[in-house]
Amino acid sequence: MHSFLGRIVVLTVLISSALLTVMADRAGSAQLTAADRAALDKHIEDRGLNQFGDPHGTMYLGGTPLFDESTGKQTDRYVFLARKFPHVVSTVPQSETNGTENPEM
Repeated sequence: MHSFLGRIVVLTVLISSALLTVMADRAGSAQLTAADRAALDKHIEDRGLNQFGDPHGTMYLGGTPLFDESTGKQTDRYVFLARKFPHVVSTVPQSETNGTENPEM
């Protein structure tokens, strides 16, 4: 019985953590204006980069750079791009969902 309850507690914590991550990332994404999003899309298109701001053909562990397998956290694509190219947007979201610094390209 304790094992079952323990699993329920762990599952509840994991779900809560995932929901908080999604909510925090949406808040970060909401900080970006439509103009910021358009500027990011234009920036990567003008440079011939993929949807994540990397050269076409770039392979990612887990299939996407937006998901951190070690933490289970997902980052919004525009938040990811705004952190990667902060000079392109008016405000860089400060969400805690992706703790890595990305070099400017």
